Amino acid sequence: MQWFTVRTVVHRRDERVYQERITLWRRATADDAAEAALTESAEYAADEGAVDCGLAQVFEPYGDDVAGLRAAAEGCEIFSLVRQSDLEPGAYLDTFFDTGREQQHMI
Repeated sequence: MQWFTVRTVVHRRDERVYQERITLWRRATADDAAEAALTESAEYAADEGAVDCGLAQVFEPYGDDVAGLRAAAEGCEIFSLVRQSDLEPGAYLDTFFDTGREQQHMI
């Protein structure tokens, strides 16, 4: 059994927002983790009056090797997505992460 993180997206139509979620799963394969996350995401969406978008991006966290298994450790990478873009860093962040429409806690 390995640990996997899975990114899913739900659409809250009434609020006109999309929610990205990253959940943690211990499964034998990435496919098993994706299946579990999609099931959970559909249940979560239904409970919240939202719609699951059917996306499952699986990532095997990089962490400490413990008894042949990767284990979470402080500062370990739990998700990574690489997107190709010609945008400069400020424009990239404004386009994908700081549009002004995010609902997030600012520090």
